[in-house]
Amino acid sequence: QPVDTEDKKQIRRLFINQLMEEGQPTKEAWLRVQEDYGLQFKEGLFQGVMIRIDNLWDNDSQDYGNKNVQNKVEYILTTHFSGICHEIMIGGTADQIWMGLHYSEEHQLEVEDKIQACFDYIFHVADLFVALKATFGIGKCYHQPEALYQSLKEAEQAVMARLTLSANRIIYYDHLQFPERRYDAKQLGALRERLNHDFEILDVSDYHRLVSELFFVGKSKCHTTEMMALCQLIKRQFFMDMTHLHAFVESEEVNERVFERGLQNATTLDELKAAVQQPVVKVLEHIRNQKQNQWRRPIQVAKAYVEQHYAEAIRLEDIAEIVHLNPVYFSNSFKKETGENFVDYIHSIRIEQAKQLLKRPEININDVAYRIGYQDPKYFSK
Repeated sequence: QPVDTEDKKQIRRLFINQLMEEGQPTKEAWLRVQEDYGLQFKEGLFQGVMIRIDNLWDNDSQDYGNKNVQNKVEYILTTHFSGICHEIMIGGTADQIWMGLHYSEEHQLEVEDKIQACFDYIFHVADLFVALKATFGIGKCYHQPEALYQSLKEAEQAVMARLTLSANRIIYYDHLQFPERRYDAKQLGALRERLNHDFEILDVSDYHRLVSELFFVGKSKCHTTEMMALCQLIKRQFFMDMTHLHAFVESEEVNERVFERGLQNATTLDELKAAVQQPVVKVLEHIRNQKQNQWRRPIQVAKAYVEQHYAEAIRLEDIAEIVHLNPVYFSNSFKKETGENFVDYIHSIRIEQAKQLLKRPEININDVAYRIGYQDPKYFSK
């Protein structure tokens, strides 16, 4: 069987990418697939393969470098399987490659050998995989073409298992053991509520505890696919809450694309934990510092006003109006920032000024009282 022409490759790429993006087609849609895409489905087996390329160099050239690797890997795959498969459908992105295989049942063992040969070839070609890790996930074989999507999703779950089994290996889905799902709808709802609370009040400490609790349980009782799903939930909740509650604007350092890359590039559970924890904490601390600075500025203005006008009658309500805050909120904020209430602060400033004036013998105590803002010398002398 000759290697497919470029046009045929692109048609098959379109098919496999659309399949993975849109999900399982209806039975009616599958009946049109062969005609729409010019695919030649015969009796035999259908199997999904996913190759995950993890780049240890997290930099701006990653996508470009991975794209070159992707092209080389696709060439290797096509070369190895073209002689034994009815159809080879390859697609994907710069860091993950989807491959759908359709072959005669008699070639099943040969396909397994080819998978191993492809992995060995890629793994040992140093100039191809410098600073990269490759993991092959292999889905189960099915006799029906409409089961190809299921096999590809199984391959995806197999690749996800590298978080506990390690990367740079072939992982077969049917060799994996899957614990029961730990988080039901009620627990996921409680998780969203806690995340919303932490993000709303910028509670970094509780978010640290939350993530540690999730991964402590996850390491022993959750499959890696469920752990990734939880991380995706956190990511969605984070960007939604930050935008709505704090008008957070994505930056080059922290945005959904960078966040997602961190999750997908994790090759261990510890790396996944860091990927879901570090960018969130960074943003929470940044916004909290901004709000604290905004909150401190009115207090600084109020203190400066008192230092300049301590000899005048000063009312809390007047200062609150100057700094554009509600009097009660201003009073509470002032106490929280300085450790003393506003009236006591005025007294402390006046007393310090009085101490300096009392060092001058020509000024009597009544004059000192008037000069620092007390209209009743008897009250001051007390």
